[in-house]
Amino acid sequence: MLLFSARGISALLALFSLLILVPRLASAEERVRGRTQVVLDSEESTSRFSVGGGVAVLEGVDGANVGFGGSVGFAFRVGPGSPVFLGMDVGYNYWNVRIKEQQNGTEVTRNASLNSFQMLASIYYRFLDNQAAKAHPYIGFSIGPNLMSGDDKIKMGGNSVTAGGSQVALQMYFRPGVEFDVSRNVSVNFESRVGLLEGNLMFAPQVNAIFSF
Repeated sequence: MLLFSARGISALLALFSLLILVPRLASAEERVRGRTQVVLDSEESTSRFSVGGGVAVLEGVDGANVGFGGSVGFAFRVGPGSPVFLGMDVGYNYWNVRIKEQQNGTEVTRNASLNSFQMLASIYYRFLDNQAAKAHPYIGFSIGPNLMSGDDKIKMGGNSVTAGGSQVALQMYFRPGVEFDVSRNVSVNFESRVGLLEGNLMFAPQVNAIFSF
């Protein structure tokens, strides 16, 4: 009777130990799978190519000037599983400003056009990276040279003066945005670009298509 009781107790202890051990093994296996999946995801999407466009608002001496622009960019992940990306953005913006005013009873018309070519080094941090979420907020920063060229035509009465030129200016902006996954390798983002161009405030919201590979 005592032997049977001892065997019964041993069996219950073994069963109890098994019930404790199995979930722990399953949990450990799930963690290994999760880590493996993160590594696989980071390896499969180490590079990103973007293309898009939008409006561009430049604050100048004549107020806010509204134009349009677009850019292409390339970025790569700094390390396996890292949510930080480094890259380069090449873009173009255009503004055309027409102003009419009266000066001492004479109508003055000013027609100015400005072309802007940018080549910016960029860095950004992608939140919820390599996770099942379909939306990924991010924050970035870009800085670099901008080649600006323009023509300025002023007409006063029967006289007109045309001037033009080009210069290289410093451009920088912050890039908060959110990215939405369309498929494993394709996504769309909405980005607000706020910064400075030659000391003037610039706001350039943009929509981009992102291709990961």
